[in-house]
Amino acid sequence: MKRIIILIFNAAMTAAVFSQRIPEGYILQYQQDFSGKNPINDFRSDSFQPWKIGSGNGNKYLEFSHSIDSTEYSHLNICLVKDYIFGDFIIEADLMNPVATDGSDFWFLFGIKDSLKYYCVDVSSTDNQQSKGLFVVEDDRPLKIPCIRYGNIRWDQGKWHKVRIERDIVDTSVRIFFDDMNRPFLETKDRTFIMGYIGFGSGAGKWRIDNIKIWSQTSIPEPAGFLREKL
Repeated sequence: MKRIIILIFNAAMTAAVFSQRIPEGYILQYQQDFSGKNPINDFRSDSFQPWKIGSGNGNKYLEFSHSIDSTEYSHLNICLVKDYIFGDFIIEADLMNPVATDGSDFWFLFGIKDSLKYYCVDVSSTDNQQSKGLFVVEDDRPLKIPCIRYGNIRWDQGKWHKVRIERDIVDTSVRIFFDDMNRPFLETKDRTFIMGYIGFGSGAGKWRIDNIKIWSQTSIPEPAGFLREKL
């Protein structure tokens, strides 16, 4: 009987912690662990050549691999979730940098209006912490948004790290978490873009993405027509 009570208590505590992390009214709108058939069909890209479904240790993931360095935020190779437009949202994903190389850059993208208008969260594996943060890209003009920084990103080669981004369009806030889901490493406010697609971008290096989850109160089901579909 005592064991049953302990199990019930632990389950209740787990549910309470989870409910604190996901606001009331938010539901899971999109989830992808790349274990199903043809998961690459969920995405659009300006070029699918660097993107593929990789596997290792019995696990599958979305992998980016490209040797040409392109650190211009307006010239990223973009891969977006193709059928969902979001305003408010929370996204979590696991990210790995399996091979440390110079110019190994990665960005989470949201509010994507087209291939030249979006928010860009720099979580690259470089040691330059000041290069990391939130940028607005609009018509080839990247602009860094002033942020309050609470910590730094530390990458371990070959280790999965969890990234979480929270976007509230009412108070225009953006909060970004890295590994510690209870404390953001930076936050800011901006209202340049209200709604758009969510995706990923990189210019060079090797990256793996897994366990994508997106929560929101609602989403608009509209296919992105400005990037290519995987054939």
